[in-house]
Amino acid sequence: FQAEDGIRDRSPSRGLGDVYKRQCSLCPAYPLQDVPQQGWTAIAVTDNDKALAQRLVEELASEVWRVRHELLPEPMLAPVAALQKAIQMSGFPILVTDSADNVGAGAPGDTTGILQALMETYHDADGLVLANFPDRQVTEIAATRQVGETITLDVAGKSDIRYGHPVPVTAEILAITGGEITDDGQFSGNPTMDAGVMVCLGIDNLRLVLSEHAIWGPQPSLFRQVGINPFEAKIVVVKSGIGYKVTYGAVAKGVVHADSPGPGSVSYTHLTLPTKA
Repeated sequence: FQAEDGIRDRSPSRGLGDVYKRQCSLCPAYPLQDVPQQGWTAIAVTDNDKALAQRLVEELASEVWRVRHELLPEPMLAPVAALQKAIQMSGFPILVTDSADNVGAGAPGDTTGILQALMETYHDADGLVLANFPDRQVTEIAATRQVGETITLDVAGKSDIRYGHPVPVTAEILAITGGEITDDGQFSGNPTMDAGVMVCLGIDNLRLVLSEHAIWGPQPSLFRQVGINPFEAKIVVVKSGIGYKVTYGAVAKGVVHADSPGPGSVSYTHLTLPTKA
């Protein structure tokens, strides 16, 4: 975070505003590196005044330590509990985030912790429940079938079984399409992105939109491509930590954060890290 960042004045509760207005930078650690010696670093730039620089970095470090609990992410719920809470919330759409499987953070997008939970809970929702998973194998098979057919397939969970296995699904093929979709959140730097072949599977009120390619960012256009308005669904599962604020923030009536296993999890007990000698 640089001194000029807008974050400095957004929330007085963080207690870092005054310090950020000085020529200081805060360099947070990256825990996924799994390096025991790493930690946060404070940097100050002065006009050849070492004593002032030392005082500024000590003040910034002290402030960060003082508000450390306020800087933690919001509490997360196990996938089934997160979906149950979303079902009970009023209004629509309600977002359920699966940030551990964020494609933009390098995750594959096809971990199945949230999918397994969806299969257990979707029938309790009063309205459509939407989710997207990349699955080249399923789209290739389904594309050879006809809309209206019922098909049984193992969905998602093919990139890394450490974070969930494929889930058996029997569903009706509601749409077969594909191609370019609009990059609604401007995440890629291009106006569109190629989703490849797309298939929409329906199980009662659950809609699983499967794409040949992993999609960067929570894109409402992905669901519109198969004829669904996601803003009218009861629940939309997004593989996102903060990107959903760009594409769904103005319309979402609530957000519930699911604590699913995945390579991008902020719950580090979920991670499988190498054992050092």
